Amino acid sequence: MASATVLFMAGAVSGIVEAFCVQPFDMVKTRHQLNTGLNPGVFSTLASLYREGGVKLWYRGISAELVGMVPKSAAMYGTYGIVHRQLTHESRMGNTSLAAALSGLAASVPEALTVTPAQIVKVRLQAREHAGKYNGPIDCAKKLLRQEGIMAFTIGLGPTIIRNSVWNSVYFGVMHKIQQHLPVSAAGVEGHSDFRKSAQTFLSGFFGAVFATCFNAPFDVVKTRFQCQVRDPAAGTLKYRNTLQSLALIYKEEGFLSCYKGFRPKAIRMGLGGAVAITVYDLFIKISS
Repeated sequence: MASATVLFMAGAVSGIVEAFCVQPFDMVKTRHQLNTGLNPGVFSTLASLYREGGVKLWYRGISAELVGMVPKSAAMYGTYGIVHRQLTHESRMGNTSLAAALSGLAASVPEALTVTPAQIVKVRLQAREHAGKYNGPIDCAKKLLRQEGIMAFTIGLGPTIIRNSVWNSVYFGVMHKIQQHLPVSAAGVEGHSDFRKSAQTFLSGFFGAVFATCFNAPFDVVKTRFQCQVRDPAAGTLKYRNTLQSLALIYKEEGFLSCYKGFRPKAIRMGLGGAVAITVYDLFIKISS
């Protein structure tokens, strides 16, 4: 049985791999969520970003993403692993989809607390509204602290907790349910069996992540809008003040579908990320055992 240290290390490694795989789609997602007009297609936006700044622009904010992704993934997958172990081995719940969903829910707050500061820096770096304002993540963090105060690093924490709670619960619960209905890897050649298990983990992670994104996407839009706006006392009341008010305002001004702005790149980003992360997480634990 893997130790808590191994579980958290597995989460950290999975976060690093995930970040490099999905960062271009995360960039597109942020741009689409902040655009109040009609968005072009995902690959059209990727092409536009490439013309604007090359491959380097696809990965703008990657250092901030990595700073947040490592503790975020460690907190999420590590907490999930520990809680899931407790629920499955020390309660009457057993290894069920409900146990997986509840374990994901338990991981949501630690994940949100660790990822929010870096997410704010990443969104400011990726937003067209702040282009040229920050000379990299360190400069962005310094200016946030100096101009908006220490509490600026908690902007969007509320919708982030809601977003993570919804996504984690659905992702882990659905992924567990999918795996229950997949054929068990055949005994015999060990390499073949391991490959099949990893492929099943990848596929269940992908579909679980995309399905979960259908439910948490509006809260991610709110989170991004929160983190893009600057807290300036001289400017008066902020446009986006809390989660429900922001959802209602987006719906009123831009229509229902705008609550799902950036859904296509987000679904690709979360599907690929969810598949890669859980596969790397499982492989790391297997290798470390």
